[in-house]
Amino acid sequence: KNLAVVKLRVVFGPALDAVIGISVIVTLLAGGRMVLDGQVSIGQFVAFNSYIDMLVWPMIAAGDCINTFSQAAAAWGRIRTIFEEKPDIVDMVPPENVIENDGTAGSNTDNLAEGIYDKIQIHGDIQLSHLSFTYPDGTKPVLSDVSIHVKQGEMLGILGRTGSGKSSLADLLLRVYDCENGMILLDGRPITDYPLAVLHRDISYVPQENFLFSDTLEENIAFGLEDRIADNPAILDAVKQAAKDACIHDNIMGFPDEYKTMVGERGVTLSGGQKQRVSIAGVLAMHPKCIVLDEPTAMLDPSGRKEVIRAARALNDVENVTVILITHYMEEVIHADQVVVMDEGRVVMKGTPREVFSCVDELKALRLDVPQVTLLSYELKKAGLPLPDGILTTEELKEELLKVRYPAAIRDSADITGSKENGN
Repeated sequence: KNLAVVKLRVVFGPALDAVIGISVIVTLLAGGRMVLDGQVSIGQFVAFNSYIDMLVWPMIAAGDCINTFSQAAAAWGRIRTIFEEKPDIVDMVPPENVIENDGTAGSNTDNLAEGIYDKIQIHGDIQLSHLSFTYPDGTKPVLSDVSIHVKQGEMLGILGRTGSGKSSLADLLLRVYDCENGMILLDGRPITDYPLAVLHRDISYVPQENFLFSDTLEENIAFGLEDRIADNPAILDAVKQAAKDACIHDNIMGFPDEYKTMVGERGVTLSGGQKQRVSIAGVLAMHPKCIVLDEPTAMLDPSGRKEVIRAARALNDVENVTVILITHYMEEVIHADQVVVMDEGRVVMKGTPREVFSCVDELKALRLDVPQVTLLSYELKKAGLPLPDGILTTEELKEELLKVRYPAAIRDSADITGSKENGN
């Protein structure tokens, strides 16, 4: 439709100019003849031409006004539709009824004062109980009978092929969609009991496709904070620390304007990996109680992936943040407290990383990229070497091979080390 309007304008503009020019020529020829024949005076002829010139522009402006009004009316109709749209996801329970920090119901009138959301805290204990979900416009369930319990401060790794339901699970944790009440519990309460403002404050999300605003790097990282850097310069220190944790600080310092660098709309001036790490830095600056990382390292090189996973582990270990890591890189979940493998919307495998990685045949059947060290240890064990199940790292495999090759030396070394530790 817009293309048709442009084509019409291209034709209409020159045509209007041509009509005006032709009318002037006709007026001069006909009027000049009438003056020569004595039918009109020269003054009348000049006055007639002046009146014509005075009428041309108002008529053109009137047509433009009518056209502009029609476009504005159509645009306002679309804008009004957006303004009048009612959200499908709303607060189900008044904030004053949500459990407070001390575990008592907030039913007194003091909770109705400004700042009530500050009294509602999320700790990060997440429990999925027989969760099933079908998209509103879908007919086939994308999640079926999913049961997972992540304790506060734990790291959960979720593995699975594309289309296995991993991102749908993240959407439900963020209440992008709602499931049946009671299927998702947050700190022992249905997730729908919590106000959306509290969920957005205490649960942060790093998606596969990040978005940056046409602003400076420091403002993009500080976007989720309540205060702006211009109002509170101390925030810049938190921004820089978050950038260091996300392994983007050195890159930023290499730019001519450092943290004042403009990134352009959607971060067009940054590489894919840089955009991803800036987004992660923005999440880390908020210090949430729970972080959902949906393929956060998909656009990073191997060294960048290690740095980002190290930052996530630091949050998990030091700040006791619950971390849910969705990835298809199995080596990224070796330090998780528990690992879940999903296929076609179901949990097909669950346990510690060592327990899951020991099921090599099942993982290969699911077409997951099993780490090379795990495959190698698996093949060596099949060949008859007495190796334990689920070897996770190269260092662990090396140590186990040394035990097999030099069992006496390893035992003597352990005895000597133990004697030194005991002070003998």
